[in-house]
Amino acid sequence: MPGSRKIHTGMTATERVNASVRALKQRGGARKTWRLSPQAHAALKTVRRLTLAPTETAVIERLLLDEQRRLASKPRNIPAAHP
Repeated sequence: MPGSRKIHTGMTATERVNASVRALKQRGGARKTWRLSPQAHAALKTVRRLTLAPTETAVIERLLLDEQRRLASKPRNIPAAHP
């Protein structure tokens, strides 16, 4: 039955979770999940493919760090405190 889960007998819940995470990482996935719109998910897949990033997490980390650097180098229009 498609989408059905296989129950591994003889494994504890922790062992099943650890095995699942290992398998996911081997396929290039990450333990974290991103709740993205279909368009954003497609963009993430495209960026990963074009940059040859090893995982979606690597793409997200790189984009976040680049954006942080961009914002940090931008002048801010912070209003002066009034006495």
